[in-house]
Amino acid sequence: MNNKLRDFQRFIAGAVRGNKPAPPADEFEPEIRPYGVPAGQNKLELFECATCGRPPTRLEKSNLAAFLFEDVVSAKEYQISGMCQACQNKTFHREVWS
Repeated sequence: MNNKLRDFQRFIAGAVRGNKPAPPADEFEPEIRPYGVPAGQNKLELFECATCGRPPTRLEKSNLAAFLFEDVVSAKEYQISGMCQACQNKTFHREVWS
């Protein structure tokens, strides 16, 4: 991916957040979010959420950084848009897991 495009995307994400710091990574909860996608495996090739800047979760017993999702559809959406589960829930008006 072009570095200028990546920098522009990060600028837009910061503007959307109001330049607030990114939320912390999700806790690893395999019962609630059993579907994981390695960070960076999205069309934008970003290693943080394209909307809020949330970092990926470091999975236990491995050095893998991944985003965790509730279902296959959410995992596929990450691969298209780069949005974490919380941002998808807000964007598509789904009930947020507590």
